[in-house]
Amino acid sequence: MPDDAFLVIDQLVEERKRQGVTQQQLSALTGINQTAISRIESKRISPTIQTVDILADALGCSLRLSKKDAK
Repeated sequence: MPDDAFLVIDQLVEERKRQGVTQQQLSALTGINQTAISRIESKRISPTIQTVDILADALGCSLRLSKKDAK
């Protein structure tokens, strides 16, 4: 998986945890299987842009792709 994809996933996990949302709750909000969310977050599978957009929208956030933002 490219480095930028790791950044997006890391940001998504950070935001979910910051909000106190469990993977199960995020699954209920998005209709995305909790197992898939777990695999995305552990970087075992690469999400599509559409999936990332659905997850980010459910968390009410936008994700940054710039490496400088990850510092």
